[in-house]
Amino acid sequence: MDETDMAVVVSSEQNELERFKKLGLDIVNHRKRMIEEDLATKFKDADDPFRIVFVCAMWMTGFDVPSLSTIYLDKPMRNHALMQTIARANRVFLDKPNGLIVDYIGVFRELQKALAIYGSAIGGGLKEGESPVKPKSELIKELENSIQENVSFCKEKGIDIHD
Repeated sequence: MDETDMAVVVSSEQNELERFKKLGLDIVNHRKRMIEEDLATKFKDADDPFRIVFVCAMWMTGFDVPSLSTIYLDKPMRNHALMQTIARANRVFLDKPNGLIVDYIGVFRELQKALAIYGSAIGGGLKEGESPVKPKSELIKELENSIQENVSFCKEKGIDIHD
């Protein structure tokens, strides 16, 4: 990954330039790029350096990018829209067995409700009573173990990570 490109992709609105200007934001360059480039095609290409996109009301439902690995949520969502959004990252792709959803807004309770409605289909990979969401303490322990494994690996290869 020698280079990484990123973009902002938002749906267009009437009088958006004025609205964003009042918020102290300039969307002109972002809008120009959305018009001039086929950002959707670029983002779907796993070999393209366009790897990070900030979206608002775009590319959430029906947008298939199997290589997508992580979604950061900072907007309240629920029900079908929430399930569709997290499904974007949870596609199997090459060595990627699942995606990562980072919740900055606190949609966990909404996710539990949505899973109760939409998550009961057969073939979902979960047994009855299981949840795809792990407790934070368990994730921290997994991270600590992974860090230790990597430190040990580097040490075996003669790499001192503390230099």
